[in-house]
Amino acid sequence: MKISNPGVSVTIASFLGFACAFSWLLFSRTVLLTHAQSGTRILRVATTGSDTPSCGSQATPCRTLQYAVNLAQAGDEIRLAGGTYTGVQSHFVPPDYPYPPSSGSILQVVYISKTVTIRGGYTGTFSEPPDPQGNPTTLDAQ
Repeated sequence: MKISNPGVSVTIASFLGFACAFSWLLFSRTVLLTHAQSGTRILRVATTGSDTPSCGSQATPCRTLQYAVNLAQAGDEIRLAGGTYTGVQSHFVPPDYPYPPSSGSILQVVYISKTVTIRGGYTGTFSEPPDPQGNPTTLDAQ
């Protein structure tokens, strides 16, 4: 194909350059996101587990959600096996807590002060995919 208008050549070259740059940005962003997600640690919790410093694996899950949250780092995922989780605990009221009680403490099943993902509905062996209807997970504040 012969192009006689030099302005069209520049436009086509500019478009191709933009398309290549856009494709590179799109691909590199996908690689970065995949890498960040693959670094997520998974902690597991079951009503039959045990709260020990080494808990959180599939073979040795933690017993309470709070213990797993305390072990977790920002960005980690916590998987809960089906069951009812109680264990209401008292925590000091954080400085930005709306309408703090006069006692200075709050009661709750879990206190979350970092970004974590919590997923319920797993079997006791934490098989995939989770089934929230077949393995209901309940946080009971009593």
